[in-house]
Amino acid sequence: QCIVRNNECWENSPDYSQAAQIYMQDGTDGSVIEGNFVHHGFAHTGIFVYGDNKNVTLRRNVVWGAQGMA
Repeated sequence: QCIVRNNECWENSPDYSQAAQIYMQDGTDGSVIEGNFVHHGFAHTGIFVYGDNKNVTLRRNVVWGAQGMA
């Protein structure tokens, strides 16, 4: 398990489709992603969480001016 907490991403406009990416390495089941902030992802997905995991808890993340979480 791990906790990804209190990260900020401001006005990121990368060549790929996500303003912020969080990769949860396989085997980090039961982890928590909380309190992260993405401001103005310029038509990108605000926070994109990927990896082969189960029971990952997402809470109190803020995406402002981007297209949500995936």
